[in-house]
Amino acid sequence: MADFLLSWAIAGSPNNGLQTVQYRQYGTTTWTTYSTEALGVTTKTIIGLDDNVVYEFRIVNNCATGATSPSNTLEQVDKVCPVFKQLESTNCGEITFNFQEPNPASPDIVDYTINLYQLGNPTPIDSYFVLATNVPGASISNTFTNLSGNTTYQVNIVMHIQGSILYTLVCPKQNVTTIAADPCDPITDLTAELGPGIRPGEVDLTLTWTPPSPVPANGYIVYYRRVGTSTYSQIVVSNTESSIVISDVLDGYDYEGYIVAVCEPCCTLPGCENLSAQVEFETISYNIKVVNNQNSGLEIASVLTTTGVPPLTGDIANISYVNLVTYGETVNGSHVGFTDTFDFEIIGTIAFASKITILNNGGIIECITIPAGTYTTFAPLVISSTIPTTYLLNDQIMIVAEDLACNIVP
Repeated sequence: MADFLLSWAIAGSPNNGLQTVQYRQYGTTTWTTYSTEALGVTTKTIIGLDDNVVYEFRIVNNCATGATSPSNTLEQVDKVCPVFKQLESTNCGEITFNFQEPNPASPDIVDYTINLYQLGNPTPIDSYFVLATNVPGASISNTFTNLSGNTTYQVNIVMHIQGSILYTLVCPKQNVTTIAADPCDPITDLTAELGPGIRPGEVDLTLTWTPPSPVPANGYIVYYRRVGTSTYSQIVVSNTESSIVISDVLDGYDYEGYIVAVCEPCCTLPGCENLSAQVEFETISYNIKVVNNQNSGLEIASVLTTTGVPPLTGDIANISYVNLVTYGETVNGSHVGFTDTFDFEIIGTIAFASKITILNNGGIIECITIPAGTYTTFAPLVISSTIPTTYLLNDQIMIVAEDLACNIVP
C-alpha cells in the first residue's frame, strides 16, 4: 500500500478554521475527504492508497465565513517497483525473468522495459519492451539468450506511469549469474580435406573426427574461415554426427578453424566456444601455383588435367595468384602421386610471343610458346603440355606466364 506525506501553509487570518484533506485518482472528477485537521496543523500522512496509481491532493480551509477555494492541486505517484517472481539462469547462456503487474490493475502504467547489463557496464546489452496490459496480476516474462556461462549480469525494470506528465520509474538493478557449463572432453583424430563438390566448379571442405566418450549432450560447434581472413563462420552439428561437409568454400584457397564439443547445460550458441579444448584444423595445399609475370594482359584462365594415372580431370588444388592472374583450376596434390599432362586455357591480348613454363620444385619441366593473338573468355586459346611427369605428394608445382624466355622464374 502507498503512503504520501503532504505539507502546506495557511495565512495568518483570524478567520481560519478546520482544514479538510482531500484526494482523488488522476482522471476522476470526485474528491474524497481523507481527514479534517485542527487549526494550525500543516502536515498529514496519507496511508493505505493503492500502489502504482497517480493521485491528486488538495486542502480546503474552513473559515468562520465559510469554506475557502481549494488549494492548488498536488499530483503524486507512488513509485513502487514490481518484484521479480523469477530471476534466474536456466541454462549456461540464458537468464529468465517473470514479474506481475499490479493487482488491482493500474491503468496509469503505460509500459515496461526490462534491461540487461553486463556487470560493471552502465549501458544495456539487451532489452525487452512490453506494453502494460491493465489486467490485474498479469504475468510478464521473457528469456535473454546468447549469453556467456558463469558470468554475472544485472537486470532492472523501467516503468512509465501517465499522470498529467509521464513519470519514469527506474528500478534498482538486481544481480544474476549464469550457470557454469560443464566442459567436455575434446574430439580426436580430426582431419580436414578440400575436394570437388557435387556440381562442377564447386569445392567442399570435409571435416571428420572421433567423438569423445561420452558424446557431448549438445553436439559440436565448428568455426572455420579462409586463411588470411579474420572472421569465422559457424555451424552447429548434432551430437549424432562425426563429420560435416561445408560447401560454401572457394576454389583455390586454404581454410582453417577449430571444433569444440558442447556439454550440458550449455547453450548451442556463441559463448560456448571455451567449454572444451579447441581442436584446430587447417587444410594443406600440395601446391600448384599459377604466376603471371606478363604485363600485357595475358591470363591463364584455367589449368585442367585431361589424362593421367589416375585420371584427375576437375580435381581442385590451391592456387596462389600473383600479378593479375584471375582464375585457375588444377589437380589436387593430396593424391599420393600422379603422372599427367596439362591443358591451359589462355585469355588476353598480346602483341608478341610469350611463354608458359612448368616447374617442379624449381626445376623447369617444359616451356610452351604462346603465339601472338587475341583470346577472349568465350574463345580462349587452348594449349597442351606434351611431357608426362610424375608428381609426388609434396611437390611444389609452379606454372608461370612470362615474357619472351623460359628462365624468368619468380
